[in-house]
Amino acid sequence: MLSTNRRGVTLIELLIFIVVFGLVAGLLVPFMVFTGESMVRQQSDFTVQRNGDYVLQVFGQQIKDAERVLTPSIGGTGTVLALQRSADDVNPTIIGVRDGQIVIVNHTTEKIISTPDVIVSKLIARNTSASATRQSASITFTISRRVQLLESTTDVRTFQTTFTLFPNDDPQGGLCGCAVPACTTTDTFTWHPCTSGACGTSTAALTCKP
Repeated sequence: MLSTNRRGVTLIELLIFIVVFGLVAGLLVPFMVFTGESMVRQQSDFTVQRNGDYVLQVFGQQIKDAERVLTPSIGGTGTVLALQRSADDVNPTIIGVRDGQIVIVNHTTEKIISTPDVIVSKLIARNTSASATRQSASITFTISRRVQLLESTTDVRTFQTTFTLFPNDDPQGGLCGCAVPACTTTDTFTWHPCTSGACGTSTAALTCKP
């Protein structure tokens, strides 16, 4: 007949197990928290960088294809960049910030190109053109993203680049002779798209102050 007697766990063994388990848990939990925070930070850095790279790419496409920098004037700076384009359906092209997002307006069609999980600020446009026929522009802007960790932090990164417009001694846009786009006294950016040979009036609540 087989013996069914089994040795039980003593109180001392149980206490030792609890102490060892507590020590292991005390070492693992901080490590897991640190690892989790590192992953969140890396994801946040990636999101900020991805937005910045994409915005710069779009800026490059818009600016390089432009014929003239309308606003700001040569040597000037501003918070909105207005470009003269050859095709009526994209002329003028307006680049600015509204409610923490990058906004691009082509003629009267508006598009937001930054994602809602980041905040864009401090956009400064500079007209670095050497002359009316040698046009260039630079743009600086900041992208930030708040990260909720044990201690909340904010990832902030500044992006800057300069683009040279394609030379064009025979501009095709702006033939209507509409007024140059500008910020009004109420900080509303106003421009006058040409439609069917006539100058209209469009406005956008873009950031007109640094």
